[in-house]
This record gives sequence, C-alpha cells and structure tokens, in this order.
Amino acid sequence: MSLHHGSLAVFISAVSVTIICCPNILVAQAPEALLPQAEYCKKQQATLAARNSGSDYTGAIGNVRHCQLAAQSLAAQWNRKHTDITALQVLAHTSPLIRDQELFEAAARVANDATRSRNERLAAFIALAGYYDPTFYISYTDRLDQPGLTGFSYVWLGRSDASTMPGTTPLRSDARGNILRILTQAANSDGDSTIRSIALFLSEELRRE
Repeated sequence: MSLHHGSLAVFISAVSVTIICCPNILVAQAPEALLPQAEYCKKQQATLAARNSGSDYTGAIGNVRHCQLAAQSLAAQWNRKHTDITALQVLAHTSPLIRDQELFEAAARVANDATRSRNERLAAFIALAGYYDPTFYISYTDRLDQPGLTGFSYVWLGRSDASTMPGTTPLRSDARGNILRILTQAANSDGDSTIRSIALFLSEELRRE
C-alpha cells in the first residue's frame, strides 16, 4: 500500500497496516477461525453484542465481515458510542468493504452528528471515503489536536487493494452524491474547525476521482 501526504509519497510495510486495513488477516490468525462457520460467526456476533472494548472486540469487528449478518452487526457498532480508537479505525476501514446501504447509512449518520466525538466522526469520514471508492485509503496525522490547519496537514491519503463483497441491502447508486453532500455540508458549517478542514480536503480529493 502506498500513502501520500499531498505530493509527498511514502511507503509503509504491510505489517504496519495489517490490523487496520486488512482485517481478514485477523481471521487467518485467530484460533477460533478453525471453528465451523456458523459457530465462528455466532462467537463474533456475541463479542460485538457484549459491547466491550479491547482486542477481542476489535478483532470481532474485522472478523465478522465474513459472516452472513456482517452488515447488520457492523451497523450496530456505528450506533454505539466509542472511545476505543483502535476499534474505531478497524470499524472505519472494514465497513466500506461491505457494499451495503444500511451499513453506509449508519456511518453517514455518525459523520453528520455533531454530538458524536471528533474521533467517531473522523472514523466515519474514513468509511465514507471507502464507500465513495473502496481503493481510497485514509489515515490521520498526529496533528489533529492543532486547530486551524488545512486538511492537507491532517490527512494521509493512499490506495488499498482490499476486496469488497455485496451486502444484504445493495448500496444505492446515489451514495457518491450523498457522500459529497455530507462532506460539503461539514466543510461549510461544522462547529469544529478541524472537521471543517478535513471535510473540505476530502470532498476536493474525492471529486478528483
């Protein structure tokens, strides 16, 4: 995977992005993956339903995408409030791999909701970018706590070759337009200047696609 910060290209090793961009790796490494599919999926869904944090919960977010009810399970995770940054990142990068309207709308609601934390909304922006183009990969720099910067200063952009799968409810053809609308609205009127800067930057980058 390659990432760039504006015109500066950098390359990061596959190991450094395994947990975030490639949740299927978690499946391959998890001992419970040897269980029969139905039992394996039941275990992932039970872990998510418990609404705990930690490595088991984060792993279940990535692993459940291989299960029949993945879209519904992940949509429910967007509907809860998160403080676990790692879990949020995995949720953000896993969700758009499932091209599901219900799951997309769950992420979009978080992106639109000013009562949710900045971390939650920025994770939702990652998911929206992935729904716009599943090869589009976003991560954030360590400057999010510095107000007044341009989106260029906050965002790393890259490309991912992660494979996608259809959801229970097919993603509608107007998803791209809705994503641009959400980002444009946030860029124009959000009360958080960092959110505004990032939304403007992402909307401009996505329009170049």
